Amino acid sequence: MTRPTLTLNTLQAKKNIQKMKAICEQHEMDFRPHFKTHQSPQIAEWFRQEGIDKCTCSSLDMAYEFVNHGWKDICVAIPLNVREMQKANLIASQVKLSLCVDHLETLTRLAQETYSPIFVFIEIDTGYGRSGVYYEDRALINSLLKKIDETEHLEFSGFLSHTGNSYHSLNAKKGRSIFEEARKNMEELKNEYMEQYPQMILSMGDTPSSNFADKFDGIDEWRPGNFIFYDFMQYALGVCTEEEIAVRVKCPVIGIYPNR
Repeated sequence: MTRPTLTLNTLQAKKNIQKMKAICEQHEMDFRPHFKTHQSPQIAEWFRQEGIDKCTCSSLDMAYEFVNHGWKDICVAIPLNVREMQKANLIASQVKLSLCVDHLETLTRLAQETYSPIFVFIEIDTGYGRSGVYYEDRALINSLLKKIDETEHLEFSGFLSHTGNSYHSLNAKKGRSIFEEARKNMEELKNEYMEQYPQMILSMGDTPSSNFADKFDGIDEWRPGNFIFYDFMQYALGVCTEEEIAVRVKCPVIGIYPNR
């Protein structure tokens, strides 16, 4: 080894997949892993070997890469960029594609320009502050639902949220509190709209909450990503053990200067 080299413990990574799959099975949630951490078709095959047949991506480009490797059920868990409608239609013509919206203007463009069936999640901001409709904004939620209902090629999938603020917690207790507040708000939304949309689901998931949470009531789909490798940030949060970290950067030492 002559230069810093990224190494992967494949056995540990596969154990991490099995561990997260077991959490989902225990709590009766569908497992839709996020592939943004590895972005590797080869690693994606390890998930498929465990019977997992759906995934999450963070862009349409990434989604198209996995379409080309046989994935048939893909969610792009970031609000749609309407300048990519041609690509969205191309993907939706080949596989089941779920997209996220949080603006009526975006949804209107989607409704006007889509010609393939597309499943739509309304992204909800439960406190992270990155994107999504504010949980309290029922007027916007209802406007989005109305537009989806009016559009032939669009189908409402449910509500999606990412509790990314769990990464800001200093300990498991705080992380548990952040996630539980988000979960309760999402469950309340589900209960409010379930009679009107009996097939809708709640899609949530992040790696820290997988370990912090005491319960997952109301959640139908779980979308963590970092767990495939973990890292020292996760270790410091108490999410994983040091042995569960599956990647290392090995660096050659060219000099030691104890006096400095």
